[in-house]
Amino acid sequence: RYVEALNMAAQAAQETEQPELSLEHLDRSVSLCRELMSENRLEDEMSAVCALVSRGDSHLELDRKEDAIRDYEAAIAILEVLYEFNRADAADLLIQLHRDTAEILMGFSETEEAETHLLRALQINVGGRETD
Repeated sequence: RYVEALNMAAQAAQETEQPELSLEHLDRSVSLCRELMSENRLEDEMSAVCALVSRGDSHLELDRKEDAIRDYEAAIAILEVLYEFNRADAADLLIQLHRDTAEILMGFSETEEAETHLLRALQINVGGRETD
């Protein structure tokens, strides 16, 4: 529940245009999620995904694109596992994160890595479950 409270506090800070405060809350949330995941005590992995995506969004607002990519790719890694286990709420967010990450990478001229994300988004969109 504390993770959810931190995520909500971060969202409130983001909505009141306080991205630095939002990042503080999200840093604590991500750290707690990692600790709970390592102990197999995180109730819902989507809490970690939400914290990572929100933190990535906050990084983007502060023009910290490399940090945003890092957080989005961490969220993608979790979502890929959830998707493989047929978690219904994973596919749409996974597609969007692959697209968003590709867009940022294109800004860095990382076209090969961007293409990988776009192809994976397309594969998920047409219902493929292979990750290779």
